[in-house]
Amino acid sequence: MSVDERAQVKSKISSEEWGSSTAKKQFLRVLLTRLNDAEMAQESQTRVDGIEVTLQIEHILPENPNKSSRWCSEWTEEERASWTHRLGNLCLLNEKTNKSLKNHNFSDKRPSYKGKPFPFTQEISDFDKWTVDEVKRQHERLLQAVERIFKL
Repeated sequence: MSVDERAQVKSKISSEEWGSSTAKKQFLRVLLTRLNDAEMAQESQTRVDGIEVTLQIEHILPENPNKSSRWCSEWTEEERASWTHRLGNLCLLNEKTNKSLKNHNFSDKRPSYKGKPFPFTQEISDFDKWTVDEVKRQHERLLQAVERIFKL
């Protein structure tokens, strides 16, 4: 792959709105699974086989937050529109946990990310809050992992 092609792939992954179609969600699930697998291998952890069947994409900043929630008071409409479906706001969770989190505030969701078998999901529990700055930080962390793992 040429330098230009690598840059294009990285740019596409960085700017993509992953929640807009089933095909994109399926690709994202595979991408996040591979990133987490590679991170676990680097940390000498064992992969959890067979879990892919129940994996779902969790939107930390919810897709449809309640108008009276902190998501709507702490995020502008433009910020929510820009970051809801981007890589930095997304993580893997099993179906049961994901459904239980719904549109809850970050302080309520945070404990559910801890102890999960996915390193990038666990990292989210280390944040005290979930604002645009944290999403951007996580977004860059995931992009660095994409570059390292896929040699972009």
